[in-house]
Amino acid sequence: MPDKTQTLEFVISIDSSPAQVYDALTNPVVVPMWIGDVVESDPKKEGRFYIWWRTGYYTAGHYIHLEEDSKLVFSWHGLEEPHPTQVTISMTGDEQQSSLTLTHSQIGVGEPWEKIVATFNQEWPAALDNLKSVVETGIDRRLYDMPMSGILVSRLVTPELAEKHTFPVDFGIQLSGVAQGMAAEAAGLQKDDILVRIGASELRSFEDYNAAMRAHKPGDTLPVEYARGQQIENTQIELSARPIPELPATALEFAAELRQLYAQYSRQLEAIFAGVSQEQASYRPGHKEWSAKETLAHLLLTERWVHFVILTALAGKPRAKFGENDLNLLTALAGAYPTISDLLTEFQRAQDITIAAVEGIPAGFMRSKPRSHMLSHLLLKELLYHSKDHFDQIEAAILAASE
Repeated sequence: MPDKTQTLEFVISIDSSPAQVYDALTNPVVVPMWIGDVVESDPKKEGRFYIWWRTGYYTAGHYIHLEEDSKLVFSWHGLEEPHPTQVTISMTGDEQQSSLTLTHSQIGVGEPWEKIVATFNQEWPAALDNLKSVVETGIDRRLYDMPMSGILVSRLVTPELAEKHTFPVDFGIQLSGVAQGMAAEAAGLQKDDILVRIGASELRSFEDYNAAMRAHKPGDTLPVEYARGQQIENTQIELSARPIPELPATALEFAAELRQLYAQYSRQLEAIFAGVSQEQASYRPGHKEWSAKETLAHLLLTERWVHFVILTALAGKPRAKFGENDLNLLTALAGAYPTISDLLTEFQRAQDITIAAVEGIPAGFMRSKPRSHMLSHLLLKELLYHSKDHFDQIEAAILAASE
C-alpha cells in the first residue's frame, strides 16, 4: 500500500428502507440490474465477487465486512489498477427513505491514478443513480434510457441461410414483425424484412444492433438499409422512447394478468391447430427446422423453465439458464404425446402450474421492486414476444406442410 492515498465519497438518498437497499447491494439477482453487465457474487465474509462491463473493464474482490441492512465493505481491484482499493457502503434511514454513503478509499495518487480517479468520479454517481432507480421502481435505467426501433426479431441471417433461401444479402437481422405504434412500423418495415444497416452499423450480430441502440437516444433519426424480397431498400427511422411498463403490485394481480394472457394463448393455439392433421403437425419445413409440434414442445419446455425461474427468484438466486434448443430433445418431447390435443393439454397444465406458483409468491417478494419487476416483466412482457414469434413459426410450418 502506498504512503499517500486518497478517498472519494458519494452520497445519495433513496426512497426505500435500508433493508431494500441492502438487498439490492447483495442479492445476486438484483446486483446486475444496477451495475456491470456480468456479475458473479457470493455476499458473505471472504466471499468473492467479479463484475465485467461491455467496455472490457472488469473488477474483482472479496467481501471484508457485512452488517445486514446497514453496512458493506469489500476490496476492489480493477483492470490496470496498480493495487487493490476498498469500497465501504453504509446506509441509515427508516421504512420510507435511506441515506447511502459510498466511500472508495486506499486509492493512489499521481500517475497512473489520475485517469482511474476520473473514471471512478464519473461511474460511481451513475451506478448509484441507477441503484436508486432499481430500488425505487425496479427499472434499470441503462436499459430503459436506450431507444427502441420497435423491431421484432426472427433470426440472424448467415451466409448459409442466405444461400438456402436465396436472400440478396448474406448478413443481417430478419424480422418476425414490428411493434405497433413504434418507430419500425412508422418507417414501413415489415415481417420478413432483413435489416442490413442501421446508422453506420452493419448488423452482423445481435450485439451490433444493441451497440447501435446504445450509441443513440430517443428521437434520433437514422438511415436504415434493408432487404425486402430480392430488393435492397432504404428508409429513415426515428428511434422511439422505451415505454415504462405498469406491472402488478401484488401476487394476485400478477396471477390474474398471467391467467388472462394464457387464455389468449390457448385461443390462438386452438385456432392455429384447428383441422391440422398429425402428419401436417409433424412436418419439418427444412433440414433441422422445427415442425409445428416440435415448436409447441419448445413452448412447453419454456413453460417448465419458467417454473425453475420462479424457484430461483424466490430463493434469491440468479435466473436459471434455459440452455440450448436441442432438436433431438424437442423430437422426443413431441413424440411423448401421441396427439396434438395431448400436447396442448400438457402445455396448458404447465401454464396452470405457473399461475398457481405466481399466486403463492410472498408479499415481501412483491414489495421488492427490482425482484418483482424482473419476474413480472419476464412473464408478462418478454415471453409474450417469444410466444408470438413461435406462433408465427408454427403457422409457417403448417403452411409448408400443406403446400
